[in-house]
Amino acid sequence: MSEKELEARVLSIQDRHHALLQRAAKATTDMLDAIVAVKKEGASEPALQAAAAQHRRAQWRLDFVAAENSMGSTGQLEAERTLRKR
Repeated sequence: MSEKELEARVLSIQDRHHALLQRAAKATTDMLDAIVAVKKEGASEPALQAAAAQHRRAQWRLDFVAAENSMGSTGQLEAERTLRKR
């Protein structure tokens, strides 16, 4: 593999990783906004607690992958699996 091909491959991985991080960050923010909205509408406490627990799990996964700081260059499949886990 040439130097240019290697560089293109790394940039592609990093771009894909960055896009996935951005999508996950938006999803966690949207989820928090939704929780706030249903709380204002009078959602039950058990429902709010369940939603908050899901949000915490999603936020933890996002923080874990972002703090790992490799931008996908090491363990790209694991980072994707972690962020896509439901």
